[in-house]
Amino acid sequence: MKKSVQFLLLFLMCISASWTWASDAPERTVLFNMGDYDSQYWRIPALVTAADNSLVAVVDKRGSSLGDLPNTISIMSRRSTDNGKNWSEPVVVAQGGNGKTYGDPAVVLDKKTGNLICMFVGDQGLWNATPYNRQGIYVSKSTDNGVSWSEPVAITDQVYANHSSWYAGFAGSGHGLCLKDGRLMFVLAIRATSATGVPLHNYAIYSDDGGDNWTLSTNAATTAGDEAKVVELEDGDILMSIRNPSKGNRIFCKSTDRGQTWGKAYFETELKDPACNGDIIRYSYSTDEGSEGKSRLLHSLPESTTTRENVTIYLSEDDGETWPIKKRLVDGYSAYSSLTVLSDGTIGALVEEGKWDSNLPGEDGFQLVFYRFTMDWLTSDVTEPPVVSEGTLQLNGTDRYMRIPSADDFNIAIGESYTVTCKVKMPFSGSSCRFVSKRSYTGTANSGTVGWEMWGDMNASTRFSTNLSPAGSPWGGKGNGTGVTFTENQWVHLTWVFDWNENTTNIYVDGVLGESKSLHADFQSKSLENNFDVLVGAGYSNSDGSASIPAFFMNGEMDDLRFYNKALTLDEIKADMDATVDGTTDGLVAAYDFTDISGVEVPDISGHGHTGTLVNFPNYSTLYTVTIAAPDPEQGTLKVMNGSTEVVSGTGIPENTRLTVVAEPADGYQLKEIRVNDVALERNVNIFTLTQETTVTAEFEEAVPAYCTYEGNSSHDQRYVRSITMNGGTSPFSVSVYSTTRQAVYVDKTDNVFEAYAGEEIQPVVNWAGEWMHGYLYIDYDKDYTFSYTLGSDDYPTADGELVSYTFYSPSDSQWGKNSKGETTENNSRLDDVPSFTLPESLAPGEYRVRLKIDWCHLDPCGHPDEIANTLTGNGGNIVDFTLRIVERPATYTVTLPETVENGTLTVMNGSVALVPGANTVEENSELTITATPNKGYNLASLTVNGEDITSGETHTVTGATEISVTFEAKPTHTVTYSVVEGEGSIILTSADGTQSYESGEPIEAGTSFKITFDPAEDYKVGRVMYGPSQFGAIMELTLASDNSYTMPAEQFVGNYTFEAYFVYDPETGIAENDREAISARYVSGVLHVEGVTDGEFEVNIYNLTGKLVRTATETTVDVADLAKGCYLVKVTTAEAEKVVKIGRASCRERV
Repeated sequence: MKKSVQFLLLFLMCISASWTWASDAPERTVLFNMGDYDSQYWRIPALVTAADNSLVAVVDKRGSSLGDLPNTISIMSRRSTDNGKNWSEPVVVAQGGNGKTYGDPAVVLDKKTGNLICMFVGDQGLWNATPYNRQGIYVSKSTDNGVSWSEPVAITDQVYANHSSWYAGFAGSGHGLCLKDGRLMFVLAIRATSATGVPLHNYAIYSDDGGDNWTLSTNAATTAGDEAKVVELEDGDILMSIRNPSKGNRIFCKSTDRGQTWGKAYFETELKDPACNGDIIRYSYSTDEGSEGKSRLLHSLPESTTTRENVTIYLSEDDGETWPIKKRLVDGYSAYSSLTVLSDGTIGALVEEGKWDSNLPGEDGFQLVFYRFTMDWLTSDVTEPPVVSEGTLQLNGTDRYMRIPSADDFNIAIGESYTVTCKVKMPFSGSSCRFVSKRSYTGTANSGTVGWEMWGDMNASTRFSTNLSPAGSPWGGKGNGTGVTFTENQWVHLTWVFDWNENTTNIYVDGVLGESKSLHADFQSKSLENNFDVLVGAGYSNSDGSASIPAFFMNGEMDDLRFYNKALTLDEIKADMDATVDGTTDGLVAAYDFTDISGVEVPDISGHGHTGTLVNFPNYSTLYTVTIAAPDPEQGTLKVMNGSTEVVSGTGIPENTRLTVVAEPADGYQLKEIRVNDVALERNVNIFTLTQETTVTAEFEEAVPAYCTYEGNSSHDQRYVRSITMNGGTSPFSVSVYSTTRQAVYVDKTDNVFEAYAGEEIQPVVNWAGEWMHGYLYIDYDKDYTFSYTLGSDDYPTADGELVSYTFYSPSDSQWGKNSKGETTENNSRLDDVPSFTLPESLAPGEYRVRLKIDWCHLDPCGHPDEIANTLTGNGGNIVDFTLRIVERPATYTVTLPETVENGTLTVMNGSVALVPGANTVEENSELTITATPNKGYNLASLTVNGEDITSGETHTVTGATEISVTFEAKPTHTVTYSVVEGEGSIILTSADGTQSYESGEPIEAGTSFKITFDPAEDYKVGRVMYGPSQFGAIMELTLASDNSYTMPAEQFVGNYTFEAYFVYDPETGIAENDREAISARYVSGVLHVEGVTDGEFEVNIYNLTGKLVRTATETTVDVADLAKGCYLVKVTTAEAEKVVKIGRASCRERV
């Protein structure tokens, strides 16, 4: 055993000695490890560069629990004065205990004063708090660069002063913001209602006096958010980056007034977000020396849409518009992170390495690790967008594709590897598409699949993935990937590698590995061969129930499509991005550069003769002249577009080209119709397919009357609309209006579009400054430029008009009236409770004008401007117009769960909604989170979606009928048997913590630790214990602890064990020492002589070494000549003492 351990240590030392960092690789220092400083758990990193250029790290010390508040938590900090090489001992920022608890620190440097400001929460948990039992919000300051911190000062009352109904809130932990003008800013995540486990509302909180007094933004950046961070942009706008509670992509929102109000939230599709806190900071302004004119922002996030893992650093060089540069900082499970720029221009990151998810393998808990890296490291090896050839394949997402006849060069046989590369440029619009497909559907309901395809879902975060189906496998195959994303409307190089030798499928974007998946064993024994043609820009569907037909059309451009009968290496993939190929290129079996297209035939430039055929494309061998009749320029303009190229009148254009007509009316005019060869196009249609010589004309007419507006400004000093939020649509919607009084009554916000489905219930929320006004919401359903309503017999508006919601109306302008739900209300009510309404089921897709009017008991949507003493103007009312866009509802599919689950639980969440056993109706592209939790004593045996194995906690995108199955199996056990071979005593077998006892041979869960104790009987001691694996028997002697016990480590309990105990007779314990010294016994020539005793007043007992009594006497001489040769124990007992000596017939030396 000792030799084995020494060898292992030596081996590990050799490995460690051979590992060296690359010169520009990030430096790594563990600041807080599990168990450090009397705390098992540490979390929530916040990192800042102080005024003296020292680094200060502030974190949660969570003690024995990973849990959030209200568990007892303290906030601690460490600082470094040498750029992170060495760190001070921790100091207390806010001490938990004795009924106090604090957590979730966020820290910022006040550049005016040089102070550090730390904001955090305490007292209550987010989901435990109520308006009557607040979660406190605190600020602590350091005036000495983090050496010490002031006592926490509560700012709770400031936060809730105007929001008494809110339940709880906290600042997004990590890094705060100091604006160029000195304003300090954090972002609060607000729980506004009693609901638990729901998305939070994000409000900016800012201070202009160094952190003493704080103000909240007038509206939420989003009501579907969580922890968030802010950064100042070049133009002074503020960009907020928000954790997405639904996972997928990061949520962004901007403020143009220093954080006072916020615009519409939107998804940043280049940044993945598995519902995790990250950081966003500025590295440089474009005017900074050495910035090369680049406005650079940094963002840290886990690079996953599902799991907190692989924290990555993203770089934007255009002030946050795009994020094309990224590099992984941490491999494996990792979560929250905080960034700062050091004084030497290097970058610091404080990262949680580890996990907090029992469904993932390994121990829960985190190390808090500091990394230091350079901008050169971040930007090195960054791949430029690939160069495309002269011609490209123009795909329309509707019906165009290229067909390549089936051939062995496109079939993947058993034992063969394969690679497909191509370049694509496309918008993220439409739905699921196929880039290249040779995957057939020969049965019904998507059964009988075989083959391969490269696909993407433009509505979700999976922009590029693969579907692989070996022959004989069910729908879905066993080779589906999770997928990766790429940059929209930019050329990217996509690669799929099927490596049969490694049994993996790998996808790359611009030469960077995006995903690698180990495949099912079926791929080693079953081929991917079929007789279907290769489709480019489309895939196969069996919607007719029998034969596969083209579907899943791609919308975008493709170039340089190549097929290889080998698994390209990473270097070969990078070379392929810009290489010119021909018949001599190693492994190339087909290639298309789409340059020399003849008619509808696309040549295979590899020379292997796999000519492609264009379907539903223009015929490049036939040209038709397009004539454009110019309209009167005073009425409008007319042009025809071929893709992004304007057509010159009289030019020849290929047959079947799809052309777009752009007719722009001049002021005072509107488009009446577009005519192609004197045939009018349908309303709202401006695309046609060229099939003959063609003349295009457009006719304009005088514009129809516009919507009524309102001239003039409000004359009130307190009342105005801050913002309007519409809850219930397809995405977060909020429009900012005003931040001060006495502004124009009418506000045109029609560029702000709220999307929803017909038949959906909508809940308006009006953020209103002031008292005692009434809200009226109209929608122009019939698009007649008016907002119509009718009055019923009770003189109240009927429910079928275009006045869809109002807070108060009284026909007699009395104190009491009704709202749009018919509920009695009082005229002195505020606008805090605008009634919800339901959009008509029959409402057609399209855009509709929405109007919110704030007025006093008046139904006129135009604001009755002709009335003297106008109630709208004098009382500070507003009219705000914005746009409603009705979109098609996504398709729905049935998701089936088991009716019963034994030995565990199955939880499937569609957002915040739990699916039920049996059939559930779910919208297409819904993200399901699937969690399987075994009962005690059981393991997860199988969790499948449509027959494909998944991991508990994964998400699944619903694209068809879905069946989820789960089974659990009993955990493996081993047995421990034990017995007493010699002597007297007992054996006790328990769990390592003593909470459970076991009998000999009783099953014990594998991989656990047990304790076995050997308890000798009175007058006995443990001689030895033998043990070993049951199949070999008790063959090894066991070393016991001082309490005669042995604890088996969990990692060694991998089989059955047996133990044998040998107890030795040893009765000396407890004898009076003085009396015992007088007694002696000696053996001479077959006679035992007892001395120091009186005849008749003692007793002699002779035992063999197994403890068996063999002779009793009361005389001082005892004949023992008849005893067998060997060792014996003689116990002499008197009234005062007892003594045991050892005698022997022949030598006892070998028997002792």
